[in-house]
Amino acid sequence: MKLVFATNNQNKLSEIRSILLPEIEILSLKEINCNEELPETKHKLDLLNYNFLHKRNLLFGTPEYVVNKINELKSELNLQNLQVWSNFPGIDHEACMRSIKLFNDEVIPKINFQNESVEKAS
Repeated sequence: MKLVFATNNQNKLSEIRSILLPEIEILSLKEINCNEELPETKHKLDLLNYNFLHKRNLLFGTPEYVVNKINELKSELNLQNLQVWSNFPGIDHEACMRSIKLFNDEVIPKINFQNESVEKAS
């Protein structure tokens, strides 16, 4: 089994490798050709902007775009779980509620569930 550990820090990788079973191969980000360096920021949430999130498959856009992207991820990557987060820092309450309503009214009914059972999260 291969497991990607989200770091290029060799000390962290060595520590993780030393405590896991030998049949688990730990790969660094560099070993999977993920060479993106994240900029240092003053606060943890400073990177949460559209340009940073959008290219990492966080779904922003029209309901049609989001439906198409979810169905594409289900088809191509066997997407089985989806976390919906509408309350980003700096988003006012009305915009957050509008986003939730759009997702409920215009996205969920159009997701291709293919007779899958859908469980409601508590």
